Amino acid sequence: HTTTLPWNETEVLSVDEVLPRLSRQLSANLLYHLPKSVSLYADTSIPPADIENLIELIADFLPQEFEIRESRRSRFESLGLFASEEMNAALTREHTQPWAIYYSAHGGLRLQDEHGDPLRVSAGIIPCSSMQNHGVGWRRTGNGATHVWLATARKDGEEWDLNSDIGHESAHAAFAPIPLFAQSIHIELDTISFVGTQHPSELTPNQLARMCYLFTELAVVIIRNEQRTTDTLLPIAHPDDLHAFLHLGAQIFPTYGFDSARDEYARDSGALDFDSSLAYKIGAASLRALGHCTSHITVGNIEGVSHLIFQTALNSPS
Repeated sequence: HTTTLPWNETEVLSVDEVLPRLSRQLSANLLYHLPKSVSLYADTSIPPADIENLIELIADFLPQEFEIRESRRSRFESLGLFASEEMNAALTREHTQPWAIYYSAHGGLRLQDEHGDPLRVSAGIIPCSSMQNHGVGWRRTGNGATHVWLATARKDGEEWDLNSDIGHESAHAAFAPIPLFAQSIHIELDTISFVGTQHPSELTPNQLARMCYLFTELAVVIIRNEQRTTDTLLPIAHPDDLHAFLHLGAQIFPTYGFDSARDEYARDSGALDFDSSLAYKIGAASLRALGHCTSHITVGNIEGVSHLIFQTALNSPS
């Protein structure tokens, strides 16, 4: 049926009952990996047959995607980093984002205001600085509540990249939502470094936003075995920056495992072996820490939540 995009007034088609159709090839033990809410929108010029084909492509892709996560979940548990019940909670957390897949005519998210400020305008979308076809959209209602969506399109002029557009994004939607404040600082997060910052009290708002974003990214790439083309093979590109990140994480969340990961990485700097215990330690610590950030996914300003996130953790580690 015809509707509008959640983050602006673009008229689009909306597909009903997406989740049941995406789950049709999944065995019962894999169903919990599905995001809780999935919507699919398409420009009115997209032929219905193409929309159906996309749904089929995604449904065919998800079983192999979820099998990888299931295998790596077992490794987390065999290493003693998570008990089964805790792992269930980490991968099916309460604070998640509705996932909006947008099949635009030529690709992209139809950005009407690339510099939209969540504190100034009632609806908009902010793309990822390095992946402009992925982003976080928001809309405030009349009673002041804010709703956010993880928004995913294909790249401009390209076909769907199932690994990036579906595999990576479905993981964020399922258990590692991206807070609005981490997108709204309008700075490329990769340019913000932790090197030279010795104590959490020295962290700037931009560093805090990047740290929260990295918790979500590290959790996703480790559980998916998604290696990046960086010196570390992680979203934190430089070894010195990774050292500093782990050092700060160990101080903020002293019981989450950042200390063990920091000490192990100090002995073996450089590119990470994604099958090593170190990779899983970084993933486990990030999975635990991201909950402190993602419980505030609708907040548009990092200054408004940084004290709550980090001082609460420092004063009452759990």
